[in-house]
Amino acid sequence: METNSGNFSADNTSCQAKNSYSPWMAWVVWSLGALFFFYEFLLQIAPSVMSIDLRRDFALTATEFGLLTPFYFIAYASMQLPGGVLLDRFGPRKLLTIAAGFCAVGTLIFGTAQHFIFLELARFITGLGSAFAMLGALVLVANWFPTNRFASLHGLTLTIGMLGAVFGAAPMSLMVDHFQWRPSVMTLGIVGVVITVLIWCIVRDKPSYYVENHRAQSGTVKIKDVLRALVGILKHKHSWITAIYGIFMYAPTTALAWWGPSFILSNFNTSNAEAAGINSLMFIGWCVGSPTFGGLSDWVGRRKVPLYISSVGTLICLLGIIYLSHVSLMLLGILMFFFGFFTCGFVPAFSLLREYHPPEASGTALGFMNMVNSLGGAIAPPAVGVILDHVWDGQFADGARVYASNNYHVALTALPALVVMAIIILPFIKETYCQTTGHIGKK
Repeated sequence: METNSGNFSADNTSCQAKNSYSPWMAWVVWSLGALFFFYEFLLQIAPSVMSIDLRRDFALTATEFGLLTPFYFIAYASMQLPGGVLLDRFGPRKLLTIAAGFCAVGTLIFGTAQHFIFLELARFITGLGSAFAMLGALVLVANWFPTNRFASLHGLTLTIGMLGAVFGAAPMSLMVDHFQWRPSVMTLGIVGVVITVLIWCIVRDKPSYYVENHRAQSGTVKIKDVLRALVGILKHKHSWITAIYGIFMYAPTTALAWWGPSFILSNFNTSNAEAAGINSLMFIGWCVGSPTFGGLSDWVGRRKVPLYISSVGTLICLLGIIYLSHVSLMLLGILMFFFGFFTCGFVPAFSLLREYHPPEASGTALGFMNMVNSLGGAIAPPAVGVILDHVWDGQFADGARVYASNNYHVALTALPALVVMAIIILPFIKETYCQTTGHIGKK
């Protein structure tokens, strides 16, 4: 049976799988999609544990180091809206193969870069590939599993992605300490090449038993329908209010993911690996909090209830992390865990975007929300870097600028300020009561 992404007939190349599909094949296909999502999140976080090495080897200021983040997120955000259409048109197998290849190439360029501009180019290429990781994995879930398995596998996919962020912290830090940063990054690039080959050889868009009417619908997305949905979303004021709330809630996570290990090193007597491990507890909090807040939202039949809990809890944890300088490492770890736990409580905002618009606009609405959130992720880390350079007191060590703990306290003050802005916006967000409430363009 043919699909949009190429066909699996007996005369396909040797790495084409035979046309015999059993239920376990669905798990194999999904596992490779989830593995790519894991890899993408690992790459997103990994440079944060190389901060000192990169700033020393490339003579970077905090502002310049922070600029590596927007190159990733701008590329990532730019592909959110067209990503779903491309996956529908060409199928997840081709798109995920190309995307994983981009991540591998970007990582190899990063590992061999001799000038800062190539680091920026590498992050941009990696961001382009990463944009398809989660969406592609979810398309595979939708194609290979019954509808009643989608929500649980969506949550499991997100958890695996967060585990990638965990591995991009402490384990990556240990690897960098032992092998230096360039060999470590090159190893990640080789892993990306392996993932690319596995996706091409094993992943298939749909199983052989996939019903014909779904196959017929694939690839029929019309550009005028997409544009109509997008215009309706852009004209809907609550789409913007909710998305801006998401910016304010997501930005502190990206800022701490990028600057957290350096901040912990400046405030506590820890090794680089220990600082990265403590910082990675926020992602474990995400793993726990994401299904918790999603379940709470469905149980109470409200979307805004979790958002209030999330915003207040995030603010309290952030204040503790930034200003309680003399706490024990155990308490700091607890605060990092609950920061991640509460921050991911903003995820029901994605459901709000979907429910403001009819089902046929769901993909575009979710892409819009993810795109806007990604812009917040692009802005926060360099903004913290700019403030760090502004308050820097002139210290150097091994050729790299050294930022004191009080410098970080000042720079990171912007993060609780963002959460306060999110709390101020919350009353203006429209509740949907877990129901689709409007039509495209309705305000």
